[in-house]
Amino acid sequence: MSRGSLKDNTAETDIRIGQRIRHFRQAQGLSQTDLASAVGVTFQQMQKYEKGTNRVSTSALILICKTLGITPNDVIGQFFEQEPASAASRLVEESAALKSTLAEIRRRIAA
Repeated sequence: MSRGSLKDNTAETDIRIGQRIRHFRQAQGLSQTDLASAVGVTFQQMQKYEKGTNRVSTSALILICKTLGITPNDVIGQFFEQEPASAASRLVEESAALKSTLAEIRRRIAA
């Protein structure tokens, strides 16, 4: 992350956290509405979290992570140059890749 004002770094951090949440949500095949409902916020609020326009509270982050089957470290670990992602995170990533491959195979068979 770049050095700069706290305001600049905070905005960049919020955006990157939102991107990670979106990544894991999509990997699970959930819509913003699905995740928002499971966490107890509106679709609009989840959209703001993912865009980084609203900051995700710690309690919301924990609920989001529990719903997605990941840990908060999977979302924020990049800011601490952590070790590789947790096993759950790796499984989510692998699952998304397999779903994509399966969809491609189905498209080819149907063609």
